[in-house]
Amino acid sequence: MTLLRDLGRESQALVRAEGQLLRAEMSEKIAQAERGIASMVGGTVVLLTGIILLFSAAALALSLVMDTWLAFLVVGAIAAIIGGVMVSAGKKRVEPQNLKPNRAIDEAKADGRLIKQRLASWGEDS
Repeated sequence: MTLLRDLGRESQALVRAEGQLLRAEMSEKIAQAERGIASMVGGTVVLLTGIILLFSAAALALSLVMDTWLAFLVVGAIAAIIGGVMVSAGKKRVEPQNLKPNRAIDEAKADGRLIKQRLASWGEDS
């Protein structure tokens, strides 16, 4: 009877600890998502700046056939590439598989195996 009571108490403590781990890990994942979203917003601003510069360069190219338009075109293309890379990096941070609480899941699985082993050994002792 004492073994069963101990198992119940330990199981409750284990569930509480798992809940705390899950909350901590989810807080980390939410912070990761926030950073990813911030990166995507920043990338979008840079990308839009690049597009504006590309349009400005195209307008200048039509009105002036000089080296100035080429400078605007190069700067605009570089800004667009940087913005695209930033948006892509931010998108990867918020993909569902990167937000899954892997440690908590692994711990819960390990704890489940431990409880099964204890129950099996308790049944053998009876």
